[in-house]
Amino acid sequence: MLLLAAAALAHAHGGPPEIEVVAMAHGAVLGTTHGFLLQRDGAWRWLCEELTGASYWTDVTLTPSGRIVVATTAGVLHSDDGCAWDLSDGLGDPYVGRLRWDGDALWAVSDQGLWRSTDEGRAFSLDLPLPAGASGRDFLLGDAVVVLGFQDGAPTAWRREHEDWQASELPAEGGQLHALGAGATGRVFLRAPHGTQDALLSVGSDRAADVLLETDAAISAFDIGPEADTLHVGLSRIGVITSRDGGWSWSEPGALALGCLRTDGADRLACAQFVSGEDPLLVADAGDDPAAPESYRTALGWAEIAGPLECPAGSEAEATCAPLWETVSAELAGSTDIEAAAGAPVRCGSVAPILLLLPALARRRRGGSLR
Repeated sequence: MLLLAAAALAHAHGGPPEIEVVAMAHGAVLGTTHGFLLQRDGAWRWLCEELTGASYWTDVTLTPSGRIVVATTAGVLHSDDGCAWDLSDGLGDPYVGRLRWDGDALWAVSDQGLWRSTDEGRAFSLDLPLPAGASGRDFLLGDAVVVLGFQDGAPTAWRREHEDWQASELPAEGGQLHALGAGATGRVFLRAPHGTQDALLSVGSDRAADVLLETDAAISAFDIGPEADTLHVGLSRIGVITSRDGGWSWSEPGALALGCLRTDGADRLACAQFVSGEDPLLVADAGDDPAAPESYRTALGWAEIAGPLECPAGSEAEATCAPLWETVSAELAGSTDIEAAAGAPVRCGSVAPILLLLPALARRRRGGSLR
């Protein structure tokens, strides 16, 4: 499963909620700026992130048995009920940047390399170590195994070939690196900072890196279309732009501002970020136009959240989360009053963000090849 939401590390209560991670491989769990939203027995429940005991989380997923697994800046934590948490064995407490499923195995990336768990996150073993001086932050599995991170401080992509890592230096300038997806031709797409802008990069099987897109707006969404060379990119507060030639030219933006966009089996999932209203999670058929608001139907409304996850009376979980729920529930109830920073309401299907931010629209250029 490919998680394409850009996970920030500012997980603090205050202000309207924003969905940062969508994980729906084995049930549904969302990572938000207000903690986690977990779907259990047909109802959505809130889970305060403070229960994990971690300063910051970076990713979250569910296992086939319903176990919650959270990657943090100090290892991986897991919980069967969301109330009591344990540190996963094997990794220790390093920065873990991403979790991804590959069949029945759960994988994680840290400074040391790629870790693999066959018991739903209770324990991990180091399966693919990275070279000395490397620091892993994100990765992709499949026909191409690719890790993004830093080699002695320089942004780098490593591709696994013939039981060895082949490195490509990236035209990026530090910051967070996000693996977005892999195309049928072997190209890998990633998001990285480029000067003062956000950039969409691609790295080919020949280890050449190209800058496909530079934008003053944040790249908040990415998806690869079913047709060859079709890419969809969501620009925060603006909308979805589409390329039909592999990223060398782009359409005008659609009217739906998204926080995340990805294809999960037969469905295309979308998070409505900076959107006023009660539709934070939308879903559309994968063949529909991702730039068209009418393609989507509501998968979750803020009003559907039934309350906090029920934990035993008198437990640390109840004592920790109950006081926070009062604040979170008030902010969820007030989510219909969200306004854009520019002062105008931003609504699903509205063209207001396009008119306000046209000077910041994406511009492309072909980047040089780096070896």
